[in-house]
Amino acid sequence: MTDEPPSGAEGATAKATAGRRRWPLALALAALAGVSVGGWWWRARRVAAPREPAAVGAPAGPARATLASPPALAGPGALVLLGEVVDGAGAPVARLEVRAERGAVDGAAALVLSSPTDADGHYALRGAEPGRYDLRVAGPGIFSASLPGIEIPGDPLTIVVARKVSILGRVSDRGAPAPGATVEVRSDVIGGTVQLTTTATGEFSLPELPEGDYVVTAYREELAAPTQHALRLGAGPFAPLSLALDAAAVVSGRVFERQGAGGAPVGVIAALELRPVSDDEPPRYAQSGADGRFRVPGVHRGRWVVSAIAPGYVLPAPVEVDAGAGVVEIVVARGGVLEGRVVDTGGRPIAGATVAARDGDDRELSGEREDALLASFNGRTTPQGADDGARADSRFEPRGELGVLRGPIPPIPPPGTRAARRPAVELAALAPQLAALARPPAFAMPPEQASRWTTGADGRFALRGLPPGRYAVVARASGFAEGERAGVAVPASGAARDVEITLSVGTYVVGSVRDHRGAPVAGARLTARGGSAGRKARAGGGRAPSDEARSSGDGSFRLGPLTGAVTLEATADGHASASRKLDLGAVPGSISAERREDFELVAYDRELGGFVDDARGAPVAGARVAVAQGPAAGRSATTDSDGGFLLRQLPEGELLLSVEHPEFPAHQATVTEPARVRLALPFGGGVEGRVADEAGGPIAGVRVIGAGPGGREVAGLTARDGSFRLLALPPGTWRLSAQRPGLLAAALTVDVAAGTSRGEIGRRDLTLVLRRGGVVGGTVRDRRGARLAGAVVRARGDDDAVAEARSDARGEFRVVDCPTGELEISAEHAGTRVTTSLVLRAGQEILSLELEVPTP
Repeated sequence: MTDEPPSGAEGATAKATAGRRRWPLALALAALAGVSVGGWWWRARRVAAPREPAAVGAPAGPARATLASPPALAGPGALVLLGEVVDGAGAPVARLEVRAERGAVDGAAALVLSSPTDADGHYALRGAEPGRYDLRVAGPGIFSASLPGIEIPGDPLTIVVARKVSILGRVSDRGAPAPGATVEVRSDVIGGTVQLTTTATGEFSLPELPEGDYVVTAYREELAAPTQHALRLGAGPFAPLSLALDAAAVVSGRVFERQGAGGAPVGVIAALELRPVSDDEPPRYAQSGADGRFRVPGVHRGRWVVSAIAPGYVLPAPVEVDAGAGVVEIVVARGGVLEGRVVDTGGRPIAGATVAARDGDDRELSGEREDALLASFNGRTTPQGADDGARADSRFEPRGELGVLRGPIPPIPPPGTRAARRPAVELAALAPQLAALARPPAFAMPPEQASRWTTGADGRFALRGLPPGRYAVVARASGFAEGERAGVAVPASGAARDVEITLSVGTYVVGSVRDHRGAPVAGARLTARGGSAGRKARAGGGRAPSDEARSSGDGSFRLGPLTGAVTLEATADGHASASRKLDLGAVPGSISAERREDFELVAYDRELGGFVDDARGAPVAGARVAVAQGPAAGRSATTDSDGGFLLRQLPEGELLLSVEHPEFPAHQATVTEPARVRLALPFGGGVEGRVADEAGGPIAGVRVIGAGPGGREVAGLTARDGSFRLLALPPGTWRLSAQRPGLLAAALTVDVAAGTSRGEIGRRDLTLVLRRGGVVGGTVRDRRGARLAGAVVRARGDDDAVAEARSDARGEFRVVDCPTGELEISAEHAGTRVTTSLVLRAGQEILSLELEVPTP
């Protein structure tokens, strides 16, 4: 639910002050394992007496004399980096040291800046020179964290550090202590699951964890405690957990291979994952023994999907089971084998080359991917902050053409924030129970199943477990350009042998990057695409094979080795990019060639300042002003309490600016040449209402989504009384919808008019009624009566509302949240379809349907 904000200048000032304290949960959780970067409003030193801004979108109001930005450059060492440090709950953290370091440049000494945080968490790093710095934050009660490659000058930084928190509690069995029970604590913050054993008094303790959202469960044989979420944000204190064991199940089974027609099954060592169908329990993990048998105690009752991975075998289809009902059987088949060797242009074997295979869908099978799969099937995840934010969310699971995001949907970040860049906490430095997470997972790999992803002294490799098809085999080695052998056919359960890949020492491209005034550009990114440049790896000016490098302090770079036709591109923050095409042939012998290529990048040194007002001329604080497109896209600033902003490092010419603020509809304006502009935000409209059940009772915690003009989408949660409020809506027709598991979705259309002030509500007393649905289940069979897996079953109502499910390995299906009334039930498989009809009442379950698909 969205609260109605105060209006006018007083409300804007209050919003600006409160905004620094009320960080959304998504931003806090996203950066718990390290640091994140965000925009925020900081009263920096002002640019005195700006010119009267030119009007953009509305008549200019009274002139103001301040802009929210650091001062213009006054020479080397005159720059200041401002910011604040907060914890996961958004509260300021005092008495920390913020330290910025830049390595030596052109013979000059390294530059080190330091600043303590004050009572409000503020810091100011003064005396900086232009360039990239590595930031580090340390102090009592937090995990030390670093943020590399911060550009100065740049926008203010908010650093979100992780406090040291703990999780402790007690496990009981019918009120008595439960000694020897297994307690699992899981979170992406620590990169996986930690197991503890309760003491004689049933107690457990896990100290010095980074802030985050943890999932805690306990089990012992055929007993398990309901899962609990332990949200640990801020300084605490936090109450102990109480876990009570209740009836559960033991899931057991076997992974095996059938050798020959009618042959006896042979056990296979495999890693297994059990994931609940309902997503309301954490996954469980196991490993089968040499006989292929596995056993998972303390599994909660319900439907679970069992998946397996066995190196050397093709990934089997997952199996859906009822916990404790029968023995799980997973049949695997050996994959194909691809063998060969890697040699240089003289035919000599190359040791230490890594080999990978790309299939027809351009998916790469490699040792890294195999290790990642084994790690995920051992409960390991990518710790939050282990990358720069470019990697996809680890909770995302592809399903069909789209996918699902496991867990709660994070709220939209506030205006002014940027995508988080988060280093991970070093797990080895945590409590002893967590140190094991820093080590790779153990897997009893049988030698006959193991692939040889790295060549030995003989240059030979062997890739096992490949599905049948054609592959491009890629080899990479230090000092050589990447090589490839395309079109290698691998038969089912067969082998492709004597595949030879020749690597050339290639050509290193060297040169320098300077701006249009002749000054060196440090930190420019040089990227090669095409030819042998088939991957991205940060070389940092080093000599390892790479298709990417950065220029050093004097602008020089070294990239390669490369072969073939490549496109070389140079890019740098605050500069135009430049590219050129090169034709680099294979180089015989053992000495690489060199080719010089110098680049000149036009510097973006224009500044654009101005003010943001509302339609009445009142200043708007906390608005994010950003360049919406073009070479400077994404460069942004946040307005201060006077509505002032300043954008730096802009190109000449026309700019499209976007302005975002939670109390106004998103706005865009085109700016040509003025150095000062005034942007006017129009008022939006608002709606409020409630979500109720069929009896009129309120439903809390329902996500209400509004879809409006131009693809605009907003969302809010219902409060305890079922009420919701959506503000800052652009005028036009909006479709409001609400959905909750176990109930049918509801929607209505409403026309929204523009308001005359912030937070104005134009439509009230809207009601969305969520009615109970039904459940339809049964079995899908082919025309011979055999159970048919993978069939899509749909239930369609009179109003074209549709619910669907897919039949499992036993041909069984269960469609939940079905519309009620007269339904058309269809089952489709391999292009053939069968339909039937039935009448379903609210809350009714019909689980005995038999659908026969007329398969060929």
